[in-house]
Amino acid sequence: VERPHGRLAWARAGTGMLLLVPPAWLGHLGAMGAGLDPRAPLLAMLAARHELLLYDWRGMGLSTGAADFTVDEAVEDALAVMDAAGIARAAVLGISQGGPTALALAARHPGRVSRLVLMGTFASG
Repeated sequence: VERPHGRLAWARAGTGMLLLVPPAWLGHLGAMGAGLDPRAPLLAMLAARHELLLYDWRGMGLSTGAADFTVDEAVEDALAVMDAAGIARAAVLGISQGGPTALALAARHPGRVSRLVLMGTFASG
């Protein structure tokens, strides 16, 4: 996804109901694919029953640009990934640092979020 700050790397995995998974504090699509991300076992189990929409934070993993961890920018990035994937509405899973993004996305754009699942996260840092 082309953004003003650079490119966002994203990927889809699995089949079934779509589940958007915003990045956690550290994330790298390549590491997830290789099973090196701590969330990899959970994501692999989820991908057996759901289609996952995953992406890297700006400036991290396979994404380019300067890292920016504001919730406003994180929500805009999530929407950009959804738009690039052709997804109008999705369930959202917020794990760890992905939780504030998931919460803000659901609060600001309730029509884009069908379900919200939070795990090991917080409202604000």
